[in-house]
Amino acid sequence: MAEYVQDVWSTEVREIMPGFRGHFVHSEHTTHVFWDVDEGASVPDHSHPHEQIVNMLEGTIELVVDGTSHVLSAGDVLVIEGGQVHGGTACTACKILDVFSPGPGLATRTLWVVLPLAVGLTLPVVIAPAGAQEVPAPGERPAVAVHEVERWPPVATFSIVGYDPETGEVGGAVQSRVFSVGNGVLWAEANVGVVATQAIVDVSYGPQGLALLRQGLSAQDVVRTILDNDRDPRPDGWTKLGRQFSVMDARGDVATHTGPEASDWAGHRIGANVSAQGNILAGPDVVADMVEAFEATEGHLSFKLMAALEAGQAAGGDRRGMQSAAMIIVKEDGGVWLNNDVVLRLQVDDAENPIVELRRLVEIAGRRRDRIRGR
Repeated sequence: MAEYVQDVWSTEVREIMPGFRGHFVHSEHTTHVFWDVDEGASVPDHSHPHEQIVNMLEGTIELVVDGTSHVLSAGDVLVIEGGQVHGGTACTACKILDVFSPGPGLATRTLWVVLPLAVGLTLPVVIAPAGAQEVPAPGERPAVAVHEVERWPPVATFSIVGYDPETGEVGGAVQSRVFSVGNGVLWAEANVGVVATQAIVDVSYGPQGLALLRQGLSAQDVVRTILDNDRDPRPDGWTKLGRQFSVMDARGDVATHTGPEASDWAGHRIGANVSAQGNILAGPDVVADMVEAFEATEGHLSFKLMAALEAGQAAGGDRRGMQSAAMIIVKEDGGVWLNNDVVLRLQVDDAENPIVELRRLVEIAGRRRDRIRGR
């Protein structure tokens, strides 16, 4: 690759949030951002797939990474791994050099973007043009494009929905490298069915799916109707082409959709009374092994769903790692106490190994079921 010299201070300044003004420099493999930060300016909790190296040039800032506080002053360096949730506040006025890797040149769909978890806001970011390989001549600025990109991270995950014809229970389970993945992915209602919605997610797909099943539509018709009704309000940054969701009715009939722009590897596998789906996965073996484990496991539906998650993780799972997991199972009057259709609702919102912790909870629930049956 040719070399070039660029005066970073001559590049356009972008204030991406109050008090954070940055000069952006892109190469094929990294993005460098030179920040001027006002005293008291805050960046909300967020995460992104790229590794970030924070180099403190002047001043002091407190950054909280996955719940751990770090107070950085001039000369300090902090490495933040891809997917870690972080945010912070400038204690004084600061100058900071952030290096993000990989940069925008490594893949046509890869871009650098700050992704706060606050809902409903957009953020102007600078990205390299897809497929651009040319390096600017000496003294020229790199070509860039400015887009409005949603501040929400894709729900990169693997999930499973399943039905037990012996008990009539229906449910789902999920694991991801995001915080509290169960909050929005899994939707279930007794005598209706279960929905899992993820990737470039529209969370309304969950309640929409249950409402359409309630009206008597087949799972396949539910998927088709939801996609037809999706007006794609954010086609540039949160396109419906990246949606992934699975719909199963109360009899175990299932239909699953993986959009062509869901992050690689993305796909699904349907078996007998089961569907496994995921995105940003190690490969197709993840969903294939999940279905195989579900079909081969004996016992309660919770054990079948749990075995599927464990098999998916053993096959490589989410390429970014693990953080949270959840499970839900429903059946009319199937839960404890009076008028409770929820057989099981378990969430591990933040853990080093959420699948191990979810297994522990599933086993506790199983022992409780055995005690109740023995009364």
